[in-house]
Amino acid sequence: ALRPHFDEIRILCYLRRQDRHAISHHQEGARLHRRAEGELWGYSPSALPLYSPGQDLYLNYDRKLGMWADVFGSENLDLRVYDRDLLKDGEIFADVLATIGLTIGGLQSVGDRNTSLGAAQTKLGHLMNEFGIRQKMYEAIMARVSSDGRLLPTQAEARGFLERYRESNRRLNARFLISPLPD
Repeated sequence: ALRPHFDEIRILCYLRRQDRHAISHHQEGARLHRRAEGELWGYSPSALPLYSPGQDLYLNYDRKLGMWADVFGSENLDLRVYDRDLLKDGEIFADVLATIGLTIGGLQSVGDRNTSLGAAQTKLGHLMNEFGIRQKMYEAIMARVSSDGRLLPTQAEARGFLERYRESNRRLNARFLISPLPD
């Protein structure tokens, strides 16, 4: 349905390592009114969500992007690693512009707008969302809780979570040559 309207269709997709992706998205579920994240990741007050098979539909990049490539052609997918150390100027805004070859005078990045909750806030936010705490109560409690630190898994927990996607990441990288690292 798009082809009659466009001469060229390109897909730009930034891929975050699955454990980091799950941590970030799961922590978003600790914010008020984040039902979608809660349904996908649950409300466990841990850094990584408890595993459920539905997460594979979201985090199996090989399968997901393979479907996009089948429709739009592998040559029309530009897959990049989402890692600040690899992004132009360490940020997504500059990297997207550079990747698509666009220079827009006068536009500037707004910087980080979606910062993480603190470790205690994340744990408490998950628990309050699980029990359906109302907005005013949620806000009153969160205002009094430290925003220090981040809730992060141990290296072993992160490796264990990532292991589930190692083979599919190898297949994806072999097909699209995204990274010098095989998986």
